[in-house]
Amino acid sequence: MSFSQKAWRKFFLRLYGKKNIRLFSITSVASVILSNTIWLFVYFSFSLNSESLMIGIYFATLTTILFLVIMYYVLYGAFAEIDNLKRIAIIDQLTLLYNSRHFQDVFTREYRRVVRSNDGQLTLALFEVDNFQHFVSSNNLETQDNAIIDITEIFKNTLKRSSDFIFRMDDDRIAIIFSSVSKERSEVFCTMIKDSIAELNVPYEKNGDKTLTASVGIAYYEKLYSRNVNKETIYNYAIQSLEEARQLGGDIVVMSS
Repeated sequence: MSFSQKAWRKFFLRLYGKKNIRLFSITSVASVILSNTIWLFVYFSFSLNSESLMIGIYFATLTTILFLVIMYYVLYGAFAEIDNLKRIAIIDQLTLLYNSRHFQDVFTREYRRVVRSNDGQLTLALFEVDNFQHFVSSNNLETQDNAIIDITEIFKNTLKRSSDFIFRMDDDRIAIIFSSVSKERSEVFCTMIKDSIAELNVPYEKNGDKTLTASVGIAYYEKLYSRNVNKETIYNYAIQSLEEARQLGGDIVVMSS
């Protein structure tokens, strides 16, 4: 396959995807065959001369190309709209993070990937904003949204690898999934994010001195030492660690044992 052929194939695969490009290709070939078959039928039925046949095939091919161009733009718009709807379905509209619905799909996929690897490491960390309900009752919606956006920006600016995933699970809860990081580094990493949230100095009540902080619960999985642990157990460990962090007064990171 030449360079130009590879470039066009890559372009159409990105545009339509494997299933849709296959459909488009079949439709294209079928349209050319059908249109030229019709002109051949007309030629033999009415005993037209060879010049008429060539003119007919020329116009049939031209008509087919025009049809395919129109179909290309129609399909492009349709598929683009479908992709947009799919994206909206998994994105939290305020923060533009992944939502809780997408969390289940990614968590399952990442867990299976780590299990298949020889020395896989997977970290699930749950962050919950302390005193958030008090903050909500003391501030207007705009202030609440701005605080959440500022907090999520910390995650976006910190987690930049393609294997790092951030999810807004609830109004006050954010989950992160990352792999290939040791247990010690995971704790240090999450502590750094927690401290950055505290450093925003967002007061959780008007004219108050107390500011928003975060409690963090971490569950760590390493294939070499956690062979009998499934993804549901990992999630439950993270929940238990988060609950322990809250009971300890918040603004703390707890790693599951």
